[in-house]
Amino acid sequence: MYKKDFLIFKNNKDLVYLDNAATAQKPRVVIDAMNDFYTHNNANVHRGFYGLGEKADAFYEDARATFAGFINAKQGEIVFTKNTTEGLNLVAHAWGRSRCKEGDEVIVSLIEHHSNFLPWQLLAKEKKLTLRFWKPDRFGVLHVKDLESLITSRTKAICVTYVSNVLGCVVSVENIKESIGKKNIALIVDAAQAVPHIPVDVQRLQCDFLSFSLHKMYGPMGLGVLYIKENRLAEMKPFMVGGGMATSVGISGVKYLASSHVFEAGTPPVAEVVGGAEAVRYINHIGFDAIQKHEHGLVKEIFHRFEEYSFIRTLSSKENNIGVVAFDILGVHPHDAASLFAERGIALRAGHHCAMPLHTFLGIKASLRLSLGLYNDKKDIDRFFDAVRDIKRIFNL
Repeated sequence: MYKKDFLIFKNNKDLVYLDNAATAQKPRVVIDAMNDFYTHNNANVHRGFYGLGEKADAFYEDARATFAGFINAKQGEIVFTKNTTEGLNLVAHAWGRSRCKEGDEVIVSLIEHHSNFLPWQLLAKEKKLTLRFWKPDRFGVLHVKDLESLITSRTKAICVTYVSNVLGCVVSVENIKESIGKKNIALIVDAAQAVPHIPVDVQRLQCDFLSFSLHKMYGPMGLGVLYIKENRLAEMKPFMVGGGMATSVGISGVKYLASSHVFEAGTPPVAEVVGGAEAVRYINHIGFDAIQKHEHGLVKEIFHRFEEYSFIRTLSSKENNIGVVAFDILGVHPHDAASLFAERGIALRAGHHCAMPLHTFLGIKASLRLSLGLYNDKKDIDRFFDAVRDIKRIFNL
């Protein structure tokens, strides 16, 4: 139904793209918006007092307002970054380094992508912090009741993904603040896998920081969004320094901007910001109700058809799943299986998916991952299972 909006499928007619958790394809409206900016409105932002520069400023800040509306934030709470990873590193460096001291504790879940794990591991070693690990159940699902026993008077932050990039399960982030109570503990959320599939509302989640990438939600690569709750801005120091983030600079010192713009040093990816805002409008036009109905139908079909094959072990649960399914083909290495799928025009992922602690917890080194986008359809699922039957025949499973 939506495949016609994406030129890549017109140019790759045999492609079955099931690697959306890595990056999503881009609709024509996003590509056109970026081309239009470069051909009609290209100028640097916050620097020129001429007409073209003012138009670029307007596009840039209108996009900021679009992103703020998308996650129910204030415009001044939105920072443009390179991706989710940079946003989470920014929080660890600009907030964590200034607010955490020796002996403090940071809670990190074991289902995290490395982007929300490694920055805190590095900071813990540097500042002599203690990392406490929020473990999932045997299905990889996090339970808030298990978090409560980890929170102490020394807890400074809780770092958690909203949706697992391996298992596709949704974490009950909106219930975490109840466990925190009145303690001044920062809630840091990786929403990279959530934003293409479910509505994200920072007011409902009551989080302090939230980071996501546009390339996961049908926007361009090289652009991320970091939400910083207004009252946390004063607790942070600049992450990078350079042009556009200071009000005055002298040989003896500098005065920084007192706003989220202090975290946007240098020339930003303006065309990508424009294209990203168009991706938000594209998603809003379709609506999350339609997106979820479409994707949930495919997830149901996949799990139903997996039951026909005793040699397939699913790691994901069919309950509480937003379209990311991890699985094993018993007796076949994930990389070998991925190569056989690729020979049949099917793109999916094999490996640890930048979530090695989770795979270690599950007792495996790697897995296969099938991840859906709104342009996937039943024909794609049929092609996938045609390949499964071929693998069964080749390996005599």
